[in-house]
Amino acid sequence: MQSPDRPLIAGAPHDDIAARTEKLAQALSPWRPPAGDAADPGRALIRVFDRMARHALERLNRVPERSFVAFLNLVGVEPTPPRPARVPLTFTLVQRSSAEPVVPEGTRVGAAAVPGDTREIVFETDRELATTRAELRAVFVRDPDGDRYADRTAAAAGAGFYDAFAGDRPVEHALYLADDAILGAPAGTEVTVTLEIAAADRERFHALHESPPPAPPLVRWSYWNGAGWQALDCTPSLDLGSTTAWNLDFAIPADMASTTVAGRTARFLRADLQAWPLDPIPEVQAARMRAEIAWPAAGGIAPDLALAAFRKVDLSMDFRPLGERPRLGDTFYVASAAVLSRAGAQVTVEITPSPAMAPLRTTEDPTLAWEVSTASGWVRVVSPDMKKTGAADPNVPSMHQNNAIHTVTFTLPANVAPAEVLGKQAHWLRIRLVQNDYGKGIQVGSTITDDGYRPPILAALSLRYTQTVTSNTPFCVSRDDFAFVEHQPGAAFAPWRRLAAGRAIYFGFNQPFANRDTLLYLQVEPISSGAALLEAPGGAPAKLVWEYATAAAAGGIAAGDDALGWKALFPADETRDLAQSGLVAFIGPTDLAPCARFGQELCWLRARLAEGSFAAAPRLGRVLTNTVWATHATTIKGEVLGSSDGGAGHTFALSHRPVLEGQHIEVLEPAAPPPEELAEIERLEGPDAVRATSAPGGAQEIWVRWHEVPDFHGSGPRDRHYRLDRRTGEVRFGDGQRGMAPPRGVRSVRAAVYRAGGGADGNRPAGALAQLKTTVAYVDGALNHEPATAGTEWETDARVVEHGPRILRHRGRGVTAEDIEDLAREASPAVARARAITPRFSPFQLAELEDDDVAFEAAVEGGGQVTVLVVPNSPEVPPRPSMGLLMDVEDYLRRRSPATAALRVVGPEWLEVSAHVRLVPATLEGVEDLRGRVLRALTDFLHPLTGAPGGVGWQFGELPHVSDIYRLLFSIAGVESVISVDLTETPLAGGPLDPAWRARALVYSGPHAIEIV
Repeated sequence: MQSPDRPLIAGAPHDDIAARTEKLAQALSPWRPPAGDAADPGRALIRVFDRMARHALERLNRVPERSFVAFLNLVGVEPTPPRPARVPLTFTLVQRSSAEPVVPEGTRVGAAAVPGDTREIVFETDRELATTRAELRAVFVRDPDGDRYADRTAAAAGAGFYDAFAGDRPVEHALYLADDAILGAPAGTEVTVTLEIAAADRERFHALHESPPPAPPLVRWSYWNGAGWQALDCTPSLDLGSTTAWNLDFAIPADMASTTVAGRTARFLRADLQAWPLDPIPEVQAARMRAEIAWPAAGGIAPDLALAAFRKVDLSMDFRPLGERPRLGDTFYVASAAVLSRAGAQVTVEITPSPAMAPLRTTEDPTLAWEVSTASGWVRVVSPDMKKTGAADPNVPSMHQNNAIHTVTFTLPANVAPAEVLGKQAHWLRIRLVQNDYGKGIQVGSTITDDGYRPPILAALSLRYTQTVTSNTPFCVSRDDFAFVEHQPGAAFAPWRRLAAGRAIYFGFNQPFANRDTLLYLQVEPISSGAALLEAPGGAPAKLVWEYATAAAAGGIAAGDDALGWKALFPADETRDLAQSGLVAFIGPTDLAPCARFGQELCWLRARLAEGSFAAAPRLGRVLTNTVWATHATTIKGEVLGSSDGGAGHTFALSHRPVLEGQHIEVLEPAAPPPEELAEIERLEGPDAVRATSAPGGAQEIWVRWHEVPDFHGSGPRDRHYRLDRRTGEVRFGDGQRGMAPPRGVRSVRAAVYRAGGGADGNRPAGALAQLKTTVAYVDGALNHEPATAGTEWETDARVVEHGPRILRHRGRGVTAEDIEDLAREASPAVARARAITPRFSPFQLAELEDDDVAFEAAVEGGGQVTVLVVPNSPEVPPRPSMGLLMDVEDYLRRRSPATAALRVVGPEWLEVSAHVRLVPATLEGVEDLRGRVLRALTDFLHPLTGAPGGVGWQFGELPHVSDIYRLLFSIAGVESVISVDLTETPLAGGPLDPAWRARALVYSGPHAIEIV
């Protein structure tokens, strides 16, 4: 009996077939049905066709299931063999060794056993892996379109997925200015920065500093305050006395501090370009600084140190600078680093006499020499022939001035320098008595007289200075794209420069690669939304170019040419321009060299977007070296199957099964095939299908790879074909009429290579594969950072019965929505489910829309467009397809669909469903175990592929009902009653939640809250 669940080859009722046929006849021919039930030859033929088709389909649908399976096998519909799981395996090397071993193809890595395993799970590497000691140290994204970049180093080490070509912070474009003599001045000093700009560009440069509120200006000036860059309170202006000068006026902030920029430590001004203007940046012809320094702003400062009679003077009380009895040559020393070190400054010494100081007599006229220390010795700064002319004269180098506070002013030489006095290194001012005296004391002559002494006694002494400092050569450096460029005086320069380069992702390694085959694994996130089209806007798909940096690339940023020093890598790219996870294989360049990028000196590779654009922006995850694909299978090489006597119908058996795809069955032939047969063999099996080898004794042997066929119905006498039963391992050859029989020979049939294994038990979580079964020198271990996926069992008879009629119906052509869905599932074993959404209008209705131009254009624009939603067989929740899988499905469908069909292959929308459950347990024992069982039941029930009532998976647009959850909870042992169930629906990537959106959506399990009361 026919299974009631088995799909029918065609289930359309009689009237529906006839009606559809009449519509097609009207659309494709001039025939029109007569009115009413009038007799018509065309209608009669349609009825005859309908009846014959119905009888044939009904008879086929009534075939018993076993006979039906046999029938399907007869017409070429056979169970799909098991498929092996695949996973990228990363090998770690022994530390404290420089060896870079080669991991051979077929290296075995096992998985830790778990309950339920019936056999050892072992994976084999698919290819040879030449390991490297080069370590990934940095991953950066550069997006010049937005002048932004992103540091993705942590994410590439496993912290998550990230946009491969989108920056998340602006690239710094900054101009730094420093001059110790000016910016080192005291707080409050007025400073003017002058930039010489060409007269035609000055207004445009000034416009960068102005912006209508609340928008900030494009250029922001700041200073370093010890903790960060602080906005500078400044006034930009055009110098009205010049046609080229642009000025920036400000006062030195009190918290301005030194920092290190481009290897120089100083106080810096920084001008940041906040956004790139539409017009080009004007060049700066020259930069200058000027400061009017008066310090301290009021009063003066006490000396750092004072010496009188070569003894330290306590300046906190009255003191005698030249001692009690000044004599010719007595000297008073004053040290001040803050004042006396300012070359060219005008210094003012303020003298406050003590009330205890006796006034000078009119006959006394002491003369003092005021000198400062310089690089060439002591230099007088106040002339010794200057005499006291009056109490108000500030230039008299006296310390008396009739006991009034007075000042002495002088200019410091350009070569002021510290000197050593009594072991103290400092900037010194010395005051010497060089002429006359302050009294003669006791005089012995014809009589003895005592003239006494009237030495200077001071209550205080302070210093201050004023100085106009101009610098025509300030230290000037730009930082663009993480590189500093110093600008030399006298040369024009662009204060900010934008590097002309394409969008790219950069990978920095700590050392170059060896000059041999190198593999780099890139993990690509499956696309998350059905909004991503396979065709890029404008029909131009993205094209990446892989490049590496040579030593010449170090000068690329300074030269403004990012292409300088970069060479093409020419890799074999499994990722298909970052459409899917895969290996990028290349030969390590001999001229790969470290260079500075993003502030790091590393060996850089990059993937640059050369042309086109991405329809769905690729997102990368881990970037791994020493990684290679491994498959859950056992590889057997050189297995001899037997000998041939040249007769018909030879059958041999492979020793390992089930046999996976990719086997090479070879037959020893007495001579090379004729040219026309050789061409056909190479077309089917590749250019290496015929090999000549040397047998023991020196004889030449010709081994020919034969081709597998599903049956011999289309095979001729000279066709080198065979059939393979993958379940039993049986290899069957032709009888000489339908398929060539193997020539006579001993041990003349062999399996050069084949793989056996596969199955769903190879699907293992990340981290499960860590047991290295094959010893490789200098290799410490292996690990899978991603789950092993895509392993499947033999297709069941029920599944064959299910999809067999579909194959008979569509015959490899996508005409109806059901055909396209079936073909999408056949396109790749990774496809678990597919849904075709067809156009929403009928071409028969176009005539009704001719008067409505808008509706007519909308209908025509959507005409023929079919959206195919694809769900992969993946352990990820939700299971999202990779761009590579979507591209494979689209290519498969396009080759089997009408040329006029417009296809769009995307992933579904996703709707997260979370449940808040309040329930009463049957007993208080094992409450936490009950909570865990409820959580697992909810998670399993809401799985998009294996959930729903009956475990058949949720349909597109289908939503769980609260009643479904109640029914599920009451089926769990230990649940006494359910108080309430609340469901929350959350779109994964946002969505309007309208009917059209829901029709493209699948549900999946979110976090659940289980409240036990």
